[in-house]
Amino acid sequence: GLLPELLPAKRLSCGNGVIELGTFLAIIIGTVTGAAMAEHFHGHEVYAGYALLGLACAGLATSFGIDRVPAAAPEKKFRINFFGDLWQQIKLMRADQPLFLAVLGNTYFWFLGSLLFSTIIVFGPDVLHIGQTETGYLNASLAIGIGIGSMIAGLLSGNKIEYGLIPLGSIGMTCTGIALGTMHVRVVGSAILLGTLGFWAGFFAVPVNALIQHRPAEENKGGIIAAANLLSFVGIALSSGAYFVFTKFIHLNPRGIMLAASTITAAGTVYVLILLPEWFGRLILFLVTHSIYHVKV
Repeated sequence: GLLPELLPAKRLSCGNGVIELGTFLAIIIGTVTGAAMAEHFHGHEVYAGYALLGLACAGLATSFGIDRVPAAAPEKKFRINFFGDLWQQIKLMRADQPLFLAVLGNTYFWFLGSLLFSTIIVFGPDVLHIGQTETGYLNASLAIGIGIGSMIAGLLSGNKIEYGLIPLGSIGMTCTGIALGTMHVRVVGSAILLGTLGFWAGFFAVPVNALIQHRPAEENKGGIIAAANLLSFVGIALSSGAYFVFTKFIHLNPRGIMLAASTITAAGTVYVLILLPEWFGRLILFLVTHSIYHVKV
């Protein structure tokens, strides 16, 4: 939420790419280290508590180095009923269709990511017959892909928010997810496909985040970004419910869950492009001007 105050609008995409890369590098290290520690310290899990406490203290110390900026709307009053405040922010979002769809897209990004992480935990032992450490490498592949995709998306956006990358990332996630659900590949092939899926997810996430940070009016920006973050955790919570429904009631295996997620992604992509066909137009122009033509302004 601080990025729009620290960076000009033309640098938001690049800034988000750097932030996403750093975030998912941390996820990679945590995923691999956590899986290795689970095997190494079996029966002595208290050591994980010490490690987490040390990391929390390091994060607290780092936070004191963040630049301080003045409050954007100091006259706003704090509301105890955060549900009422959330509903107010959602009404503001709905008045701006691209912003509202971007918030929904961000919520779905975290829903899909959480669902995939949960599925990979079962996919490794049940389908590929590998241990926790190797399964951690699969989750790391997904996170590496997201980090690299986010960084490249930020660079390709240049000095603007490139809306055309959103449907490109969504289409890429759909196709790769279908490949994961239908192709019977081993550990290396699965890692490559998960990394590719993450790469397209990075293309999707960067312009969506930049759009959420840029479009709201100055006086509403903080509240809308906060609401979008809250809704992203709603997406994570819903992924647990979706996983339960897919496994207990529909009886899907891990490959089936990936196919179901890809179907949802495809349906969402078609819906958004029907509502905002200009995003598809920007996608076509983006591909043409980065391949056949070179535009100099």
